Amino acid sequence: GPTDDDVAIMHDAFHFHPLAIEDTRNARQRPKIEEYPDYLFLILNPINQQEPLFCELDAFVGANYVVTVHGAAEPVVAEVQRRLSRGNTSLPISAGYLMYLLIDAVVDGYFPVLDNMEEEIEGLGDQILVEPSKAMLNHLFELKKTLVDMWRVVWPQREIMNNLRDRN
Repeated sequence: GPTDDDVAIMHDAFHFHPLAIEDTRNARQRPKIEEYPDYLFLILNPINQQEPLFCELDAFVGANYVVTVHGAAEPVVAEVQRRLSRGNTSLPISAGYLMYLLIDAVVDGYFPVLDNMEEEIEGLGDQILVEPSKAMLNHLFELKKTLVDMWRVVWPQREIMNNLRDRN
């Protein structure tokens, strides 16, 4: 998250709204988008590939900048940097394009986790019919809980995309 120095830069150099800055300091926020006169503020929740835990990625998107705020090294930001370093786009690199790349990398991160969960559920389904056990049922319920948690995060992010699409 941001240090006091980072907060001072967001306030003094960029003049971000105090409530948006406060949101960057409070981890575990729901995905959302807020429109301010000169920028958009987004809270996205990328997923950790090792275990289905969501982290928070905050982004301020202005006419000619994107400022991200996150905890330790954020793989989504590294992925965007990797995509840009390939240089295989004919599109101009703009703040809007960077925002698109951030959102695309967040969404792309969900698919491997969902694929792994699908394989686990299929395997458990086959095993449960042959030799049911309490451990298998517990694991199945854990997977269900994880899917419900994912739904709580993914659905609001879908609404962010709808809001961006419907902006005039």
